[in-house]
Amino acid sequence: MGHEAHERDTANASGWESQGKNRVRVHPAAVRGSEVPRTQRGARSSRCEAPNDISEPQPPGRCFAHDLVLGQLSPHGRVARTGPIATSPPTPLYPAPTSHDAPLTESQWDTKCMRGTRPRLKVRRVVRSEMLFCYEIHGMEKIPNRGPALIVYYHGAIPIDYYYFLSSVIIQKGRTCHSVADHFLFKIPGFKLLLEVFSVIHGPQEECVRALKNGHLLGISPGGVREALFSDETYLLFWGKRKGFAQVAIDSQVPIIPMFTQNLREGFRSLGTLRLFRWLYERFRLPVAPVYGGFPVKFRTFLGDPIPYDPNINAAELAEKVQQAVQSLIDKHQQIPGSILRALFERFYTKHKGQQHQN
Repeated sequence: MGHEAHERDTANASGWESQGKNRVRVHPAAVRGSEVPRTQRGARSSRCEAPNDISEPQPPGRCFAHDLVLGQLSPHGRVARTGPIATSPPTPLYPAPTSHDAPLTESQWDTKCMRGTRPRLKVRRVVRSEMLFCYEIHGMEKIPNRGPALIVYYHGAIPIDYYYFLSSVIIQKGRTCHSVADHFLFKIPGFKLLLEVFSVIHGPQEECVRALKNGHLLGISPGGVREALFSDETYLLFWGKRKGFAQVAIDSQVPIIPMFTQNLREGFRSLGTLRLFRWLYERFRLPVAPVYGGFPVKFRTFLGDPIPYDPNINAAELAEKVQQAVQSLIDKHQQIPGSILRALFERFYTKHKGQQHQN
């Protein structure tokens, strides 16, 4: 017994402790139950520990490497401290915020993302939209450079024009546009996270109002899936009595910008006009109508004049006003019924519908 006690005292004094057959290095202060002083720890006790020049201990669960990667350093490249500084740690990988307790806002994060996203989007748009569909957009100056606005658009069988519009807003305006999608998209496995990354919401009025009050652009198609499946080359609007989007604009006190893309139904068409597919949707809400196309027709997106906020009209009146504005864009820029052959020819014959009627 005396020999074992002597070995234990010797191990504790030298900083070694026996755990079964293994011997683990332990600091003498830790054996006594007290905290190890920073001056006795040496240069670094682990890879994640701060250098010697940091006099204050790091908060629990945090370390110098975490602060370095997350940018939680002072503007001079070092953590706030009170003691003398011997050397400066490396420059942080990302710009540091002005305050330790003030993380990046959503708009600031969008701005940082745009710096690296805009060049890549510009290349992809040239390759895909401008080469495949000769895509054009008219009226981009009506999209505000700052502040919120609600964009209301006609929904094609595949809203590829809206994707090109979003990329144009990023490239030309340097801002992102939030979007409203149908509930069934969020039920597709693995799709919900992708939609959230691209600022897509499933449409509660509270979330839409919150996005607009935060200063974002928001795009919505009142026709939704029903319009995508059952509209055809006659470009009928399937809005019904929907007025939720109008109530969102009233609650947010933002303008509404109507939008329509010429020849959208000639690029992609749906077989939703067949009775079977319509019955499946009306009975089970299954959007299973086949879509065909991908024809390289001419796409032109037209943005109408903004409809300003008017506190003297209700949601039903505003919804009717917006529907008339979108229908006016269709009547002005789209020949009905649409023709795939004519839309293909318009890649080379660039006169608009109004110019053709004048001739």
